[in-house]
Amino acid sequence: MDERLTEIDAGPFEGLTTAEIEAGPLAAAHARWHADVDPVAPGGAEPLAAARDRAAAFFASVQELPGTTLAATHGSLARVLIASVVLRADPAAHRRMWLGNGHWAAVELGERPRLVAFNAGPGR
Repeated sequence: MDERLTEIDAGPFEGLTTAEIEAGPLAAAHARWHADVDPVAPGGAEPLAAARDRAAAFFASVQELPGTTLAATHGSLARVLIASVVLRADPAAHRRMWLGNGHWAAVELGERPRLVAFNAGPGR
């Protein structure tokens, strides 16, 4: 278990459905947090840059290991890692990617990581 691979902390949104958030007093804060450009994390929620940094630290720590490394994490964090560390985009770009439950991404390590599969899995 590596704490750097835990899901992004949703702070005040934890335990609420999207419908509950959008119908309640947190709707505007949720929209700002989910903005495509310059998202703002409300108090208690993890900024995407912080999630990127901890996922990137894990990624860097396994780059020199021999053989194949398998890491399991949550979809949002995996997408942030792929978008911002592998593809070198803004972490908010992860919202334009979807990784289905039980599906995976494959990254070829090297001087510059290369995405070789995304959303691979059953029926794909």
